[in-house]
Amino acid sequence: MAITFPLASFFGKFMKSPSYGYLRALAVSPARTSRLFRAWTFRLVAIDLDGTLLGPDKQISAANAAAVGILQKQGLRVVLASGRRHESMLRFAQQLGLRGPLISCQGALVKHSDTGEILHQQFIAAALAAEIVEHAAFEGGTLLYHRTDAIYVAQRNRLTELFANRGRHPLVECGDLRRLAGETPQKIVWLDNPEQTTARLARARKQYEGRLELLVTSPEYLEFTALGINKAAGLEVVAKYYGINSSDVLAFGDGNNDIEMFRWAGMSIAMSQATPEATAAATFIAPPGHPATSLARAIANAFEGSASPAVYY
Repeated sequence: MAITFPLASFFGKFMKSPSYGYLRALAVSPARTSRLFRAWTFRLVAIDLDGTLLGPDKQISAANAAAVGILQKQGLRVVLASGRRHESMLRFAQQLGLRGPLISCQGALVKHSDTGEILHQQFIAAALAAEIVEHAAFEGGTLLYHRTDAIYVAQRNRLTELFANRGRHPLVECGDLRRLAGETPQKIVWLDNPEQTTARLARARKQYEGRLELLVTSPEYLEFTALGINKAAGLEVVAKYYGINSSDVLAFGDGNNDIEMFRWAGMSIAMSQATPEATAAATFIAPPGHPATSLARAIANAFEGSASPAVYY
């Protein structure tokens, strides 16, 4: 159905209002705003978490929450897509009142937030997981082993604490990850300093080519997922679940793990602070400003209908 969106033309007033009261008023008055603004036909909106929905403080700003609220009021389906575990995403979905599938662990798992129904899952094969563990034991660095129940580490160190503090991720220390032999993890993250991570990516691609997906998602993080797993694969599952075509999907993100999702969706918008690679893959770029409200600015300009790629690049 056609979607009318009120935010863009009033965005200046909204940003000047400490309580964002004007935006909230618009959200509950779609009949009033439908007389004033052009229509779009998106039916499903995919939103990344860290760096997109969440600000530097790992919280949802009032601006972003209000903007997502308007999407919902106008009848769009909203799905969160993240590299985080499903359990780590639930509180944000609940905060926004989202009820439906969540795309977690870079697309390895698509699971309904309310019913627990698993729509899709594809994890790393046990033999490949064991190979990564042995590889890391030989070469050095620290692994995060994402099982369905928790994230396991051999021992805590500076890098594991950096990861835990960035996303408030609880970790389970097990002494030796070889004890998890036979398990099929959702993903494995190899932590190291940025220089080592960059150098390791090239070597690892040769070793695991055609067997695993590899991606640097942060200067210290080299992530491994099953072959063919990415956010686009998860988003395709959700779109089919709702009976929606890719051309009717709008995606928001900021990182290298959003690139495949950007390419799959009908339209994509990178945050103003996105990585160069994500910026290059996106249809549009959000206007500059504070990272905590980049999503709200992106939503405003997307539905204004007057944006062009040149404006944002």
